[in-house]
Amino acid sequence: MPRISVEPGGLTSAGATQSQAAADLIEAAGMLNAAAASAAGAAGTGGAPSSIGAWGQGWAAAIQEVSSVVAATAGNAAAAAHTYSVTDATAVPDGPRP
Repeated sequence: MPRISVEPGGLTSAGATQSQAAADLIEAAGMLNAAAASAAGAAGTGGAPSSIGAWGQGWAAAIQEVSSVVAATAGNAAAAAHTYSVTDATAVPDGPRP
């Protein structure tokens, strides 16, 4: 069986990067919502304002959903890093390695 090697620090770093990406996506969704609201306000009367607003809200909601998935993946990476670190510290006995 091949050796399994994991770098918990790399997982921790990847999780932090993904957490930041999730936060950036939430910020982008807010900016998109604000821009769509502004465009809707400038669109005048008729159906255009509500259509523009609905378009912005739809895209912002989709971006927020993607952010949720990215945040969950970040949490998984952090949990894996923690679990590997605990396992390395407690389950592997000291002594010579093959």
